[in-house]
Amino acid sequence: MNEQIHFTGQYLAYKNVYADYRKSRNKNKFYEEHRAELSLYDTALRTLKEKSAGNKLPSMKALYAEKDQLIELQDSQREDFSNRRDYERELRTVSANIDMILGKNREQEQQIEKGKNL
Repeated sequence: MNEQIHFTGQYLAYKNVYADYRKSRNKNKFYEEHRAELSLYDTALRTLKEKSAGNKLPSMKALYAEKDQLIELQDSQREDFSNRRDYERELRTVSANIDMILGKNREQEQQIEKGKNL
């Protein structure tokens, strides 16, 4: 998502430079003067076309809205994961405590049985 926002920003930033290039009478001179901007525009346009699979390019507003939605989903999933991890730790602690208690009781029972056998 960040990559798509980045390239959309580049595309929009250099769109006017590309339009001026198309309108210029001396394209070679204009291209040499604005080679970096036109290269960034071309790269952004190519990348966005690949990602959009022929569909209309999304607006920056739509991209930021989708990013905010994904961040919100990520935060809720992290919170859910954290709660479940804490619950698992609590269950492990309870299980260890039960094992320890039952282990002591088993030792006491074994000592009682040994005492009876003697």
